[in-house]
Amino acid sequence: MKIAFFGDSITEGFPGASYVSILEKKLSGHSLINYGKGGDTVISLYRKLQNTSLESPFDISILWVGVNDVFVKTSRTFPILKTLRKQPWVKSHNEFEKYYKKLVEFISGKSSHVLTISPLFIGEDLNNIWNRKLNDIGRIIEEITSDYKNTTFIDLQAVFSPLLKNKLVSPYLPKSVSKLFLSIFFRKSDREIEEQAIKRKLHYTIDGVHLNAAGAEIAANEVMKKIEENSSL
Repeated sequence: MKIAFFGDSITEGFPGASYVSILEKKLSGHSLINYGKGGDTVISLYRKLQNTSLESPFDISILWVGVNDVFVKTSRTFPILKTLRKQPWVKSHNEFEKYYKKLVEFISGKSSHVLTISPLFIGEDLNNIWNRKLNDIGRIIEEITSDYKNTTFIDLQAVFSPLLKNKLVSPYLPKSVSKLFLSIFFRKSDREIEEQAIKRKLHYTIDGVHLNAAGAEIAANEVMKKIEENSSL
């Protein structure tokens, strides 16, 4: 079976822990191809795919993108970074819906089945303004997914929400471009990654966005369930 992964830094697997690497161990007899790139938005991912030679057709494709279209708004300096990296972001829900539909249509044309995933966190405080915006995007993704055959929605927000409900949550958010660059260009060991999460009093991420080992394991398990449901495994 050939499985493709499309998304941003969470799919690429750094900074933080890689849920795709966990799936590679679970699916060692299959071909897993990771097209994730840090910082991608729905617009930049769609445009990139138009000029990418894909190893299609795929049996299953996983699409996990959207957090950067909201995350860019958390700091005055992040739009500068996105502009320099040529990763434009959507300015409205209508524009998000337009480009997400384009992505689903493009990927589904090269795949027997597509799994779409809701954006997860911007900070582990699920009641903050940014996570409320991600909830809106998650609902848009769910609605779009329901319009396509052989496409399944994975609501990871619904999986993590009860896990955080009875925990003391940290308000930590990454708001420094310099610190973000350092975390991206200077990869840390697994031990350092987990120590960073603990220091910030985070449970499932290293910085409120990127997964730590516990978060990656949960995400991988949820994706694995859907792969098993929609394949001959």
